[in-house]
Amino acid sequence: MLANKNSLNMKILASWIIIISSILSVRCSTDKQPDAASAQKQLLQSTNAKPWSYWWWMGNAVDTANIDYNLKKYAEAGIGGLHIVPIYGVKGYESQFIQYLSPEWIDMLAYTAKKCKELGLGLDMTLGTGWCFGGPGVDEKTGSMFGYIEKRKIGGGPVRLDLKVSHEKYPFSHVESVLAVLPGGKRTDITKQVNEQETLIWDAPGDSVTLFIQRIHGPVFKVKRAAPGGEGFMLDPFSVEAMEYYLQRFDSALDGNTGKYVRAIYHDSYEYRADWSYGVFDEFEKRRGYDLRLFLPELYGGRGDTALRVIADYRRTMAEMHREYIRRVTQWAESHGVLFRNQGHGSPANWLDIYAEASIPETEAFGASVFNIPGLTRKKEYINKDHPNRFVMKFASSAAHVAGRPLVSSESNTWLREHFQVALSHSKPELDKLMLAGVNHIFYHGITYSPKEAPWPGWLFYASTNFGPTNSIFHHFHAQNKYVDRCQKTLREGSPGNDILLYFPIQDIWHAADSPKPETDGKNQRNFMEILYKLSVHNAKDWLYPTPFYRTARALDSLGYAFDYVSDDQLFEASVIDKTLKTPGGKYKALVVPRCDYMPLKTMRAVKAMADHGFPVIFIDKMPDKAPGYHEFEKREHELAELTASMKNVDIFQDDGSEGIEKALAVAEVKKEDFPAYGIPFIRRKRDDGYTYFISNLYRGTALDDTVMLAVEAKDVIITDPVTGISCKALFAVGRGVTSMKLQISPGQALIIRTYDIPQNSHEKWAYFHEAGSPIAIMGKWKVEFIEGRPALPEPYETDSLTSWAAREDPEAQRFAGTARYTVHFNMENNEADDYLLKLTGVHESALVRLNGHEFPVLFAHPYQMRVGRRIKKGDNVLEIEATNLSANCIRDLDKRKVSWKNYYNINFVNINYKPFDASAWPLTPSGLTGEVRLIPLKITNNNY
Repeated sequence: MLANKNSLNMKILASWIIIISSILSVRCSTDKQPDAASAQKQLLQSTNAKPWSYWWWMGNAVDTANIDYNLKKYAEAGIGGLHIVPIYGVKGYESQFIQYLSPEWIDMLAYTAKKCKELGLGLDMTLGTGWCFGGPGVDEKTGSMFGYIEKRKIGGGPVRLDLKVSHEKYPFSHVESVLAVLPGGKRTDITKQVNEQETLIWDAPGDSVTLFIQRIHGPVFKVKRAAPGGEGFMLDPFSVEAMEYYLQRFDSALDGNTGKYVRAIYHDSYEYRADWSYGVFDEFEKRRGYDLRLFLPELYGGRGDTALRVIADYRRTMAEMHREYIRRVTQWAESHGVLFRNQGHGSPANWLDIYAEASIPETEAFGASVFNIPGLTRKKEYINKDHPNRFVMKFASSAAHVAGRPLVSSESNTWLREHFQVALSHSKPELDKLMLAGVNHIFYHGITYSPKEAPWPGWLFYASTNFGPTNSIFHHFHAQNKYVDRCQKTLREGSPGNDILLYFPIQDIWHAADSPKPETDGKNQRNFMEILYKLSVHNAKDWLYPTPFYRTARALDSLGYAFDYVSDDQLFEASVIDKTLKTPGGKYKALVVPRCDYMPLKTMRAVKAMADHGFPVIFIDKMPDKAPGYHEFEKREHELAELTASMKNVDIFQDDGSEGIEKALAVAEVKKEDFPAYGIPFIRRKRDDGYTYFISNLYRGTALDDTVMLAVEAKDVIITDPVTGISCKALFAVGRGVTSMKLQISPGQALIIRTYDIPQNSHEKWAYFHEAGSPIAIMGKWKVEFIEGRPALPEPYETDSLTSWAAREDPEAQRFAGTARYTVHFNMENNEADDYLLKLTGVHESALVRLNGHEFPVLFAHPYQMRVGRRIKKGDNVLEIEATNLSANCIRDLDKRKVSWKNYYNINFVNINYKPFDASAWPLTPSGLTGEVRLIPLKITNNNY
């Protein structure tokens, strides 16, 4: 190695010894949690089931009065907790900025924690500002690093070659390794021939030599959207030593007692621009068994099996180093009495392992999904191109289920629509989709702290759906939050009820990615970033969708099987008891291995042991026949072949679509659920006294009215509507180990179904209804009064037909954001139907209904309908509907009048396409009630089978 590099490494080593010693000293003296596992369990169990929210502190310009104001508003709306994320500030408020982790900032954190406790709110915080980890003090010793390989050809004989380069972007740069490929192909490491001035002095043999020069630069990337006092470079995400250094700052600022302030600390998705770290060559040789310095040509752009194996070994090594980095954060959190929420996606590691390292694995939903819900608006100009994928979200919940983590969180509703164009009706199905993927701890993305005195629209974060009090949708936000609360309580009952483990073959991804190609910029350089394979929610079309794993997952899902993904390392923690595979968090009936080529020997030994103990193992198409990596792979593949040849009690089924998988699982005696046959996704939980299902009609496009089979035998079945909270006994019958139940569910509707092992006698019968006559349009003179909103209340008016109030000539109505009350009298001469369904054919965007003084639950999403028959009387009836619109027309008015409100540092305020936001050219957004309001006569049936 270079002399200057050796000197630098010795200095770094000495500094780490001092740092780690001081950290250990602080930890020993301040550790308040002697039983970390017990403390973690208590925190997890005490977490309320209400939805929480990201909470951006812009410039940290917070004060006690406005903390009180904001938190009270959130609590009243049904928010369960906040997650503080300090970010850049608002122009004009510089005098109020507070430096991150300063004594004043800690005082504000302490005050917030106190008020949250008083209001029953939870509190988390990002361990840093903006994202990702990093900030002041992060330098060339601890910052993220960027590596590349340069290829040069030189002549033979004496060589004096200046290798020193400098980059204006990167403060630090040096040559780490030089490999010479001699005539005939012999390779020799000539790094020692490079002096402290990074000049190569060497006598090159032969006529021509090819040099591969490996350099690193750093730090390479700064913390994104940092708050005052949090600016600086991103941390090296492959270095436990760098993490130790980083944590020291928090030990000092928080006095080693983070749990005094927050429930959990947080790390965002992997968005580091980093591909190297100190000691990678040594770590690689220790872990992989050979010297990577001798294989720089393969990393540079080699072809064939050897190159792919070397590249896969590099990827695996970096993945392991990043996992250890994340694990260190969990250990620190546990020692301080707090939880650790981590977004594992985006990282170059096996997501399942990274998620499982955290106390609370967290996925994210970015963009808007495609749902088949009639009436749900989807204007392309207001929607991001990213579509959240449930099979991607499932990585976090699978890791949690297998590892025994009771909570799975999600960054939810990020960039759901364009700013001010998001309705609760857009949010609700996205939340259903997340919960169907196993999420039971929703975090909205989100709410910005905004002082009460800030002019409308208040302070806003550019990449969020604004769920704060300044947005008109906040008026009925409490209804959605109550809904989520009911659902999440359900999704925390018992334990995961999945039967199958689906093996995730990460080695196939690491080996089968496109062969690397040198850059074509004329510099003969190749970045390591091109080699490191980051798995992102945004590039699933590259690493997930084309794979047999994804095809198998979709087939299992469409057939109605309940399953979790499993990694190599997670399989090692499992054990077979009575032909059931037990993991720390679940019990499973079968292991499915999708078609894959590579499997580590250790994994295959574990799989063979399972099969030998009678546990059903099903291979699709074939058994893996390649041992991953380069070192002695022929020897390992020979042993792999011997293992697979000796395996008994396993089945291999051809990948001929769903039929092959169904045959395989029938052999394993795994039952399937009926819901997907009707286009209804589900998730299932196992309780001590039965099972719990959550279902949502997101994709059928029509109502379902049929008999559905449950794959469990029940003595009773209870249906709960999570919007209203009503729970009643379903119609059902039992036979041959399954339960058939009558199910009605409308497009956009979600239901909770609980089966019980003993009869439940305290519930009324669920009302199944059918139309018993022609719809009755409510006719009459509608009185419209504006009761709450901005910038001013328009004049009231009367109308015979319901049309958008924004279509009126009244300029105040055209720019109004808020709530109007619609009142009408109607006469019912005959109300002899069993019940009546009130159906609103056009709601923009939520509605509260009162009939003859009785208030019904808020209609905040599709279907905009409810049974109201018990409240209808003969003769005169009074119907009141309070409708709330979006804030789109109000912001349109500001931009048309060129009112200055976008006054932020850093990225300021951008639209969904990351262009400057301007709503002035928007068409007027429909507002209030449109179309008919109808009463549909119903015939109720609830007799038993």
